[in-house]
Amino acid sequence: MCEEQGVDLSRAKVAVSRARIEAVDACLRALGIGEDRVVRMGQFEQIEADEVVAASVPSCTLGVTAEAARTLRAFRAPLDAQAARHPRRFVVLRRGLRSFLNEHEVVDALAPFGFAAVRLESMPFEAQQALFAGAEAVVAPHGAGLVNLAWSQRACEVLEVFPERYLNPCFRRVCASASASGGAAIRHGFLVSPPARERVDRASDRMQVDIAALRAWAAALSR
Repeated sequence: MCEEQGVDLSRAKVAVSRARIEAVDACLRALGIGEDRVVRMGQFEQIEADEVVAASVPSCTLGVTAEAARTLRAFRAPLDAQAARHPRRFVVLRRGLRSFLNEHEVVDALAPFGFAAVRLESMPFEAQQALFAGAEAVVAPHGAGLVNLAWSQRACEVLEVFPERYLNPCFRRVCASASASGGAAIRHGFLVSPPARERVDRASDRMQVDIAALRAWAAALSR
């Protein structure tokens, strides 16, 4: 985008949130942008500039265009030393909101089909990128970690688990855009699970995963 606008990125400063987000800092490092060129802004803070270049926001929530997906798939942060050892099939576990109530049953049900359990919050950005780049099958609760699907480099099956009162197609769009960008097809499916209890915030429900449905999906992968 900067090249199209004639902006010399080697001299430009980049404005980011003052809150330290490891994935953001890793991307800046990969792009060769040092701390001396980063402007960290707090809430309601204002800055002045002679020229501002900003990406337009897609109309859909977390929308990713095919062009953006193509750029993301070509981008590589330095891969972690264990990249080659990441599992090709994995289930994403998370703590707190929108986690699996029967987590151990989920892990045990998927293990015979070659799935390992991972927790993205404990993994650095580079490791998450390498993990999803080589993924061939992913099971995960709806959550921000699925943004990593944009890095996928091979045909991949995705099963996203939602609370029954909250369906959000944003990561389905990520899969469609990544596939349309010229990479391998990413097929997205979803499983709706009943919540532990009724909450005012429907997106926060913890979920009781249907183990029979989960096994049937995993078994179909091997056919």
